[in-house]
Amino acid sequence: MGDGAVGKSCLIKRYCEKKVFPEHMHTAEAPFELTMPAVVVVKFRGKEISINFWDLAGHPEFFDIRNEFYKDTQAALLVFDVGSRASFGKLDAWLHESVQFGGKIRSIVVCGNKVDLPGRAVPRDEAESWAASRGYKYVIDTCQGGITRAHGSLGWHRYFETSAKSGDNVDAVFECLFGNAVPRDDQSPGTATGASDATNRAG
Repeated sequence: MGDGAVGKSCLIKRYCEKKVFPEHMHTAEAPFELTMPAVVVVKFRGKEISINFWDLAGHPEFFDIRNEFYKDTQAALLVFDVGSRASFGKLDAWLHESVQFGGKIRSIVVCGNKVDLPGRAVPRDEAESWAASRGYKYVIDTCQGGITRAHGSLGWHRYFETSAKSGDNVDAVFECLFGNAVPRDDQSPGTATGASDATNRAG
């Protein structure tokens, strides 16, 4: 989730298909194209799991339709463009929307995207400060030693800086995102996610 043109689709496609996609790619031109559903089998904690991705359009006109997709979501990636102060300024609104409509969300990762491009408008220390004030631990490269629990009411929090173009941190972002949405061996699926054990949903 996040404003339009921040690179959400490119991040998902980079992770799922390991390809570089144009930064100007937009998710939706019409309501029925609101999402880019993709079920991807990934290996996590030594097991193969199915992840159902929903790429939500960030434009305001899709507000009512978009919120229908939150209800079964278990993990959410919140993205802004480090070259856009407007997208950074909307992060709190997106968090509020996810809390209001996403009752099953257990894992949220915040992502400052497009760090490969010139003209950065949001300084790294400002982004880190915002993340820290809301319980998100800054990660430079990888989830070293697995995922650690941060303080906060939304579950396991992380902040990454990424480039969908170069692939920097993209795999690490999604591995951390799945961390609290996928049941551990000592937990039942219902306990960990509140949803089916067959498919985990990421928004």
